[in-house]
Amino acid sequence: VVFRKTAVLTVKPITKVYDGEPFPDDILSTNGSFAEYNGEKILGEWVIFDDLPVEPCNKKLLTVTFLPYDDNLSEVDGVLSVTINRIVPQKFSVSVSPRKPEPGSTARITISGIPDGCEERVFLTGSGFGDSDFIVSQTAFGENKKIYDVEFPYKDELYTFTAQFGGSEHYAPCTAECEAVVGEPDLPEEQQPEKVTSLEELEQMIADAENGEKIQAEGLKTIPEELVKAAAEKELVFCVKLNDNYSWIIDSSKLTRKEQLDLSVTAAAVPFVLLDQVGGERGLCFNVFDKNIAYGAELEINAQSEISGETFANLFLYNTKGELEFVSCAKVDADKKARLKVFGAGKYAVMIDSETKMFGDITNDCKFNAFDCAMLLNLLVNEQAPAEYDFNKDGKTNVRDAAYLTNILANQ
Repeated sequence: VVFRKTAVLTVKPITKVYDGEPFPDDILSTNGSFAEYNGEKILGEWVIFDDLPVEPCNKKLLTVTFLPYDDNLSEVDGVLSVTINRIVPQKFSVSVSPRKPEPGSTARITISGIPDGCEERVFLTGSGFGDSDFIVSQTAFGENKKIYDVEFPYKDELYTFTAQFGGSEHYAPCTAECEAVVGEPDLPEEQQPEKVTSLEELEQMIADAENGEKIQAEGLKTIPEELVKAAAEKELVFCVKLNDNYSWIIDSSKLTRKEQLDLSVTAAAVPFVLLDQVGGERGLCFNVFDKNIAYGAELEINAQSEISGETFANLFLYNTKGELEFVSCAKVDADKKARLKVFGAGKYAVMIDSETKMFGDITNDCKFNAFDCAMLLNLLVNEQAPAEYDFNKDGKTNVRDAAYLTNILANQ
């Protein structure tokens, strides 16, 4: 009697997304399944007696047999688990145009990316209508789309539309949402319109946007050139929150070059001795990396400080000479935020103070104009002009300083 030895099988499960194609004959060899005896892999042939599935299935178990080429080893059976997942419709989406309709008006809702032949399995629902009727009429059908017209009540409100695809034999169920802001609803923070968080969502938002709209986004680090150009054609404004300290407000139509935007802002080190020289309370110091972001862009910063009363955020560029060069200023609002104009790539520092550091801005309105000259003359008449108003640097504060400012304004 000859006792043949038995190999040990490692049969790895197979998982794929439905594509309608049969598995290759050598699937168990190519997916990493193997047989071994005494810790060494052995050669042989895999046999699958049942038909491998082609349609979606969940862990279908099949019996397989391994036939060793070595006659001293016996054949051995194993169990193969096969899973074929249904396709998730990646481009399934819903959009509304315009996204900011007037009360009592009609907007168009488009559901796109519907799998072939599945239009009948897609449904639209709406929320925010309250006691009003959700009046919607289908106007188009086919080509992987469904288009509806919806009537809005005469009420300022945030409306949410949900497209639901119930799934089919080959496609998995999915949902998509979009929002329309009618009028100027007074909404709590948690009900504010959702912000774009991916480039795919941004692309769709730009395509659906009306001219001059603002697009709210969060967490984006770059905006590709093609999206910048598409936004500029519609004169769209990007409002991109990076984190609790920084948010960009960028008018795409005013950018000098319609190129990819690098929105990165990182912490920077600026010598304290320079910060103390310009005066005020130390604020944020940061790096901006994109030279193209100079025009049409503002950076909203967190301007928290211990200074009481009216405060201003003064922005300085730490230039190549190792000096702090004044760039811009802004009044700090009630939420302790300030919007500052930046001028390209560089290292910046913000100082919080009870006054602006803009040259000639005597009235503290973040502007240098004729009102400042008039204010200086008034102070001089009442002998209240401080020494720091010696703008012409002659060691005196007098009417010549007012003339000096007037001459600068005349030549701007």
